[in-house]
Amino acid sequence: MENNKNKSPIEILKRLEAGKRATLEKLAEGSITAFKQKNGVINFHFRYNFENKDFNYPIGSLDNTHKPNSIEPSKKGHSVKSAIRTAENLSFQQKKLKLEGLSLHLVQEREAKAKVVQKQLEEKNKNLTLNALLLLYQKTMRTVRTRNHISQMIGRMPQKLLEKQANKINFREFDIFLKSISKESLATAYGFHASLRAAYYQAKRPTSLL
Repeated sequence: MENNKNKSPIEILKRLEAGKRATLEKLAEGSITAFKQKNGVINFHFRYNFENKDFNYPIGSLDNTHKPNSIEPSKKGHSVKSAIRTAENLSFQQKKLKLEGLSLHLVQEREAKAKVVQKQLEEKNKNLTLNALLLLYQKTMRTVRTRNHISQMIGRMPQKLLEKQANKINFREFDIFLKSISKESLATAYGFHASLRAAYYQAKRPTSLL
């Protein structure tokens, strides 16, 4: 890391050599740094220390065609000022997270893991048969009465419909089933319809069916 005391961020960037990193400005928590690649591209990072380890949180690259004092990034990248402003926001976030024993990287890792788990669950649930979907939904019910309601619906449904992949069901088939039930009781048909909608809604949030 180069020592650039008493130099402006723009001056530091002009003197920055390829393969080198320099601190542009110290912040309340951490600092903003710039790293120049061999191809001349300059990348900004928010650099901070957490539990005696240094971390570089990516901000974006420098857009040389952008106005240096613009506080908003362009489609191509950051001005010096917008990069510093972004780093200041990250510094503020990190300061708050630190009080909770967390860091930007830890939060980022947790979010990435959560997305992976969510995707895995979605893949698993998208192949559920209607019967399996309703049984999983039944487990989320809190009362015996509502669980019995699902059992009653499963018991009344045609087997071919229950064995179909839930996300590929032709709802005309389900409508035919509901119409046959409505001849006996409109309330029962309405209840079955509401339960099916609720089951599909729950399936869109896979963790709720575990």
